[in-house]
Amino acid sequence: MYAALGVGNQFIAVLPKSDIVIVNRANTYEGESTGSPALLALVEEILEARTGALAEAPALTPLEVTPDPMITSVPEDQLREYLGDWPYLPAPLDLEQEATIRVTLGAVLRKRFLCRPTPTDRTSTSP
Repeated sequence: MYAALGVGNQFIAVLPKSDIVIVNRANTYEGESTGSPALLALVEEILEARTGALAEAPALTPLEVTPDPMITSVPEDQLREYLGDWPYLPAPLDLEQEATIRVTLGAVLRKRFLCRPTPTDRTSTSP
């Protein structure tokens, strides 16, 4: 087995004999981590599923996801003022503009911003 360990119980485990790579990530910037008992239980379940006997009629259960209060929907009319081309780097930073960011509403993801940088002519002095 090979492993790389990080903060908040983040890790990568490579198990060549079982042909498995397990990755655990955590948003440590927000103080999140994965508790050791829960993590070890999950690794045991993965190994059992990969190396144990086949179940005759495996049951699929829905994944329970806790809603993230930071993810919200915003009505399109409130987003419209942010649509269009925006200089990057912004003028208040007193730096030369490097690109233009185009903010649009996506065709499929109508409630999310899609930002696409476009190169700016570096010889131009106007934004």
